[in-house]
Amino acid sequence: MWIGGAISRAADTGLVIRVFIVTYGATPGQAMADLLSNLPPWITNPWFKLALVVIGLSIIGGSLHFNVWSLRQRAIDDLAEDLSWAIHHLLNKTVSDQPQGKRKGVGSLFSLRNGVRPYFAARGGPI
Repeated sequence: MWIGGAISRAADTGLVIRVFIVTYGATPGQAMADLLSNLPPWITNPWFKLALVVIGLSIIGGSLHFNVWSLRQRAIDDLAEDLSWAIHHLLNKTVSDQPQGKRKGVGSLFSLRNGVRPYFAARGGPI
């Protein structure tokens, strides 16, 4: 792991705090205490509180619905469904008591090719 990134982040954080102290005239903790002791009137408005709740819930819902793990899981589920269909329909041929020559291509490359074509045709594939 490259340590230069951590060092530059720490230096940037120190620079931001120094600029804040110079412009505001107090540390960030003191500025937060001043803000909490003298709240602006728009923060105490009930519509602002309701808007914060709605925005927060929508951010949580969006992050749960559109995260990378959810998208990967959907792709894996689709692939598993396709593989299950292929295994069931292409490899599990019905067993017949007729001789090998009388069966309708069971076990031959021709029957496998004819079994694969509907699969790819249903999914817009190359065959």
